[in-house]
Amino acid sequence: MKFTLPRIAIIEEANVSYHGIWIYKLATIANLTQSIVGTSVVLWYWRSVPTKIPLWFSRPWGEERLTYPAFLLVPILVSIIVYVSNIWVANKYTLEHPLFTRVLFLSSALVSIMSLYIILRILSLIV
Repeated sequence: MKFTLPRIAIIEEANVSYHGIWIYKLATIANLTQSIVGTSVVLWYWRSVPTKIPLWFSRPWGEERLTYPAFLLVPILVSIIVYVSNIWVANKYTLEHPLFTRVLFLSSALVSIMSLYIILRILSLIV
């Protein structure tokens, strides 16, 4: 026999004890900061970036790791896509699974921070 809580208790729990709003704010601030700072840094150093840059570190050493500088915007776009898709999923499952929503927003913040770090690290190595 499966024990389930009534829907009202879940809604009250989500509204009263949901202190995860700071996680949502963290994810939003991290994504906005990453988007603005990452794009600004790429545009700032655009003229001094060589014609090929190392971005695909999972590939074998040599020419296969190199790509065009426009691909520096890929981590920014991936971060934005992850953030938007996490918001969509969180809106769908917040009331039933508040912890899952917090994990989604933490993962979104982590993806944003790591993509900004990747961009800054690559640019610091080549410029």
